[in-house]
Amino acid sequence: MTTVLGKMMDSLDASETEIEYRARLEELKETLAGLDVDNNVLKKVNVLSGYMENKFSYEDTLKNMKTAKERVLSYLTEQMSAMPGSYMETENRILCLQEILEKFDLFMEAFFEKEPHGKAGIDKRAMRSLEIKNEYDVQHILYALLKPLFPEARTEVPEDTGFSMVRTDIWIKELSAVIEIKCSRDSMSIKKLTEEIAADMVHYQAEHIFFFLYDKNKIIDNPYAFRSTYQRVMDGKDIRIIIHQPKTL
Repeated sequence: MTTVLGKMMDSLDASETEIEYRARLEELKETLAGLDVDNNVLKKVNVLSGYMENKFSYEDTLKNMKTAKERVLSYLTEQMSAMPGSYMETENRILCLQEILEKFDLFMEAFFEKEPHGKAGIDKRAMRSLEIKNEYDVQHILYALLKPLFPEARTEVPEDTGFSMVRTDIWIKELSAVIEIKCSRDSMSIKKLTEEIAADMVHYQAEHIFFFLYDKNKIIDNPYAFRSTYQRVMDGKDIRIIIHQPKTL
């Protein structure tokens, strides 16, 4: 499960105590309400999520809670497959989008570094002369890579945040997905990068926000820690971090 609803379900599934279960359940119901699902679904979740508390046996209470949790998750999994607009199809396309973004380096290596066939008209020296200098270069290449699979993708789409206008680097309306591209440079500090990401998290209203960080200057010392810090679900938005640090030998 990787969309907002899926992550909420995963979070509920991971709950081990009554406090965790109730908190995650409320978050899940808020997410469902925000997705404008049929009100009967929310009513059913309320019914299925209830369980008997045994004042004399906490273990028995936890067992009943686990059963209720499994009922809710099983019901929602079934409902997701039947949601209008094929929720699971959207889920799969989001997974596909993330996989392409994560494997961007494989495309770059195969296209720019691999030696063309001897009879090819492509000049290897000309290919090597191409160099990514800023985020507009990354945007151009990434957009061309995504367009065949996501023909609805557009670049530089203006969005009204309510108090100002922002431009999305790549916008895929059908998935409610934004790809915000950052390319490190000599004048960019890690503080500047994190400030930009924090601001964009608030500004963009898409359900899925991908931060594609092409860190050619390697200003991110620990990509794993960076990703775990900023990758989250916030205000109903699915925030994902993709980091590429080109290797030079």
